[in-house]
Amino acid sequence: MKKLVKKFAFAVTASLLAVTMVTPLSTVTFAMAGRTRVIDVDMTREREEYERNMGEMLRSAPTSRNGVAGGVYESGNYIPMPEEEVARRQAIVEQVQAERGLELSPRYVQWIGLRGGIRRFEQLNDIYCAPAVVQSVLTYINGMAPSQHLIASWMGTGNTPGIDGTATYRIQEFLNSQQTWPYYIGSQVTQQILMQRIESSISYYDKPAIIRIYNPTGNPGIWRYRTYGHTVIPVDYRNDFSMVGILDPMPGYTFYDETPSRIFNAHTSIIW
Repeated sequence: MKKLVKKFAFAVTASLLAVTMVTPLSTVTFAMAGRTRVIDVDMTREREEYERNMGEMLRSAPTSRNGVAGGVYESGNYIPMPEEEVARRQAIVEQVQAERGLELSPRYVQWIGLRGGIRRFEQLNDIYCAPAVVQSVLTYINGMAPSQHLIASWMGTGNTPGIDGTATYRIQEFLNSQQTWPYYIGSQVTQQILMQRIESSISYYDKPAIIRIYNPTGNPGIWRYRTYGHTVIPVDYRNDFSMVGILDPMPGYTFYDETPSRIFNAHTSIIW
């Protein structure tokens, strides 16, 4: 029996080593069992390409759109969602509720997340949070996405770190030009409506939403770091609406949980 145990242990160890050997070093998976898998992509190759092209990018940098460091704080005139789109989305909700009613029922607390693993692309410089997040969203929907510097160029993102960011409407326009799900911009409303939009994006539409964050004073009661404008993705939530899992493209943050109240206090808009 001891020999069999030893052989089994050796076989398991060998299998694990074999898996480790063939697993690409380019990805690291975050999040606990039962939650949305956040796969951290190795940005070495793209970062090298970005650095090689930086000089040319600086020479062809677009005109600043808002002049705020990392600037994403915009009041904006948001186009309301057409009634037919509201009705279409409600039909999706009703269909998914019929198919997954017991799973989505809050009879007991559980995490509910995007149905597939989502890749996290770390932003290549101080102002590439929006291009990095768009890269994640398009990869989730289409299975592939352009590089961050191409996305930044197409969205008009400023190319001098710390000077300019990406206008929210440009993110929406670019997303809608690259796939078929119609994204809309939702301005600040109530915490309840914000959570409904996060819930719908994850549970019913299975299309990652994008949240714009603003905390210029660095007040830790609002957000965990100071930012003149940042972009993150809610990837899962507890069905008692007590916590939301956040994918963050900023170096050193990756994936963490936030309360709905802090997300609401820090957010300026949601693209969903």
